[in-house]
Amino acid sequence: MQFKEIIGQDAIKQQLIQTVNNGRISHTQLFLGAEGVGALPLALAYTQFINCLNPTPNDSCGVCSSCIKFGKLIHPDLHFTFPTIAIEKKKLSNEFIEEWRSAFLANPNMSELDWLLSLDSEGKKQGNITAEECRDIIRKLGLKPYEAKFKTVIVWLPEYLRLEGNILLKLLEEPPLQTLILLVAQDADKVIATILSRTQMLRIPRLKEEDVAAYLTQQLGAENHVAQSIARISEGSLVQAANMLKAGHANYFELFTSWMRLCFNARRELDKINLWVEQTASEGREFLKSYLNYCQHMLRSALIYKYGNPDLLRLSDEEKEFILKFSVALTAENIPQLVTLINQSAMHLECEVQGIEKGEASSTIFTTKGKFEARYLVFCGGLQADRLARKDGVGLKEQVVGFRGDYYELTPEAKHKVKNLIYPVPNPDFPFLGVHFTRMTDGEIECGPNAVFTFKREGYGKTDFSLRDT
Repeated sequence: MQFKEIIGQDAIKQQLIQTVNNGRISHTQLFLGAEGVGALPLALAYTQFINCLNPTPNDSCGVCSSCIKFGKLIHPDLHFTFPTIAIEKKKLSNEFIEEWRSAFLANPNMSELDWLLSLDSEGKKQGNITAEECRDIIRKLGLKPYEAKFKTVIVWLPEYLRLEGNILLKLLEEPPLQTLILLVAQDADKVIATILSRTQMLRIPRLKEEDVAAYLTQQLGAENHVAQSIARISEGSLVQAANMLKAGHANYFELFTSWMRLCFNARRELDKINLWVEQTASEGREFLKSYLNYCQHMLRSALIYKYGNPDLLRLSDEEKEFILKFSVALTAENIPQLVTLINQSAMHLECEVQGIEKGEASSTIFTTKGKFEARYLVFCGGLQADRLARKDGVGLKEQVVGFRGDYYELTPEAKHKVKNLIYPVPNPDFPFLGVHFTRMTDGEIECGPNAVFTFKREGYGKTDFSLRDT
């Protein structure tokens, strides 16, 4: 990857180029930047520039044998360490390198979540960088460079290193000659202090609005007005901007204005508020996260307009006109309250429940984002809902029992009996959907479903088994 391929960050690029041209390359560096600001692409472009055989004053050439190998992530002196999920016997980054190359080359600004979901589509397993991985890094860097000027390892998300990260301390402090270690982190507070103190930190700022807008229009095909609107609230992150575009940002303004008008007329519009909530809640989680982020942006803008400098507002003409009228109903007391409630809602969307404690008047929910109290809990746990309810002390007699539907094909001799579709009238006294006959596009007749007891709640194969579920 070349510097010219990276969105924005011109000042950082020049700073990195200057270190190479002046011969002041630190052997252990930490690229610190929020998700989506280009920290990982910058690290790769930096090491490609260092090892380029014919560099220009401001970039790698992109055509020499070294650049071609770095561009494809196949250079023998380029190594990666990243969070992995134990799958069968695979644990080390080397064992996932093909998946890593494909994911990065498809999207150099991929998020942590995108990467982990590519390994575990259900999102049930936690990523990890193991002690065994740390020892593998030491082994790799203990060898001399094969053909590059520097043997390089890029550690993506060192936040996943806990105490096992101390295995690397001597290597970070005194790396072998011609060795470059680049750590790419998003949150310095989550990197253990012993590692942090042994690196030279490069802080990578958030991208400018015009850079984010250009990315959305030129690379993702967004319309100009949509790109401008998203860029204003993306917090300089290409990941956030892409997620907002994918979630469908176009009607955020209409949603926000209708919501606020309903809320400030709550006594007369209660039925409409309930309807608005039901309709909006039916959208996907990513849409809701992006929408709440937009709401925070609008409320902060209202605060700036009323008590700060209106020249600092980053709004469209339509949004400015609304804020001008809406700010009459806002005060220094209720704006922070609204922002706090929206922040909490956004937090609820992203947290994972770890435990529930039943109290006399309420329940305490322990999550990855802290603990919350509620008088009522609604368990939307699918096939695990009964277990979750019991954790809250609900005395359920009912229990989820798993069934799967088996489908069959009619024999050639019986096909002529079904001309179109045959569906039975449902019987409320019978808990299963009636067997139906469906003529498929290839002419085959499908018959089913036949309800079959399964030995695993989420088991859809004939041999799936769980001792706990049975």
